[in-house]
Amino acid sequence: GFRFTGIMSGVGGAFNEQLLWSRLPSIFELFAQEAMSAALQPAVEYVIKVLTHNFPTLLGRLWIVRDEMFLLVSAVMEGYSVSHYDASFSEHFYNLKRVHESDGTQLTKRVQVFSWLLLVIIPYLRVKLENYYLMIKEIRDDPDSSSHDLSLLSHHFLKIYPAVYFVWESLFLVYRLRYLFQKSTFYTPLLRATGAMLSRVPADVMQSNTTSVFSMLLGNMLPAIAFSLKFLQWWYSGGHKWVGVGVLPAPPPPSAPPPHPQGARMATSPTHCALCERPHVTPTALQTSGHVFCYTCIHDYVKKNGCCPVTKQPTNETQLIRLFVQS
Repeated sequence: GFRFTGIMSGVGGAFNEQLLWSRLPSIFELFAQEAMSAALQPAVEYVIKVLTHNFPTLLGRLWIVRDEMFLLVSAVMEGYSVSHYDASFSEHFYNLKRVHESDGTQLTKRVQVFSWLLLVIIPYLRVKLENYYLMIKEIRDDPDSSSHDLSLLSHHFLKIYPAVYFVWESLFLVYRLRYLFQKSTFYTPLLRATGAMLSRVPADVMQSNTTSVFSMLLGNMLPAIAFSLKFLQWWYSGGHKWVGVGVLPAPPPPSAPPPHPQGARMATSPTHCALCERPHVTPTALQTSGHVFCYTCIHDYVKKNGCCPVTKQPTNETQLIRLFVQS
């Protein structure tokens, strides 16, 4: 069973179980802080995307290492938050903190470091594994590729990863259900691994805490910036458009982006690839620039360089569009 020895033994006696659960956050508070944490990486990626789009020559390669850039940002944010507040960035924003499950005391330095590593490394590894799975799955499903294009390790990874992902998500679901029905004080298996549970910060402690300029930036400005960036992404993606405003004339097509001075020379014929200079084999268009190449040529180029070979605009493998041309 779980040890309900109390949170405030130093104040005189052990808390009973009912008082213990009154200090624990509700499932809705935990969902809210999870949603905020999940929104940070897309916000950072959007900033990198805007920078690389406007400064392709100077900052173009940032898009290739966007996961590592977020890893650095996350390491700084989570390290500051855990060391100062015993909580992750999103947990501190919702006035939650991590305490020892046995007696409710503050985290030791060892537990703080372990919590910080899990907060930073686990999301990074998950993103990298997910991207790798999608990449090799695309290669496997490509009709122009053969089984020899994938290594034996990649074939095994394609079979094992879905099962591992299912087990991982099921484990988190079990912990959340146990927490919901007050069968466990641990909301996730990662909290169980550190021996820490989440607790609300008392109101008197919140009022007595002095806030530095840096903590104010992390606790107030950064969430506002993240929300603003997501709003701009939704706005420019067309999510704000209303339906039923009448029939409007179709706008003119956008002008073609100019070739980059250091980019590949444009193909001599619209049916030829600018990379191999031969007729298209499985013609594939780049969503960012509109230029058409052979699938194998452009896939390998984008995977290595992260940009359009002609315009040097940042791009990735997910922006390749297969064209079906009738001969």
